[in-house]
Amino acid sequence: MRKIALDVGDKTIGVAVSDALLLTAQGVTTIERVGIRKDCGKVMELIRQYECDTVVIGLPLRLDGSNSPQTEKVYEFKTMLENKMKSSGMA
Repeated sequence: MRKIALDVGDKTIGVAVSDALLLTAQGVTTIERVGIRKDCGKVMELIRQYECDTVVIGLPLRLDGSNSPQTEKVYEFKTMLENKMKSSGMA
């Protein structure tokens, strides 16, 4: 199974997917943000399309390692995505 990696920003979400051998990853798309529920839905579609078993989300921390305002937004997105995955039987 492949891995999917997300770079969650305020305006876009960068998406990369590993190859089947887990040797490399390539950027596959950029999702334009419209709302957290719809954005998570689009990510779910990509997880199914590429048959991914692991989701990796980049965590933007400050240089001193502490949370930033963007860190909290990423945690919120992660929680929403986890809930959607659980409700669809993916997690």
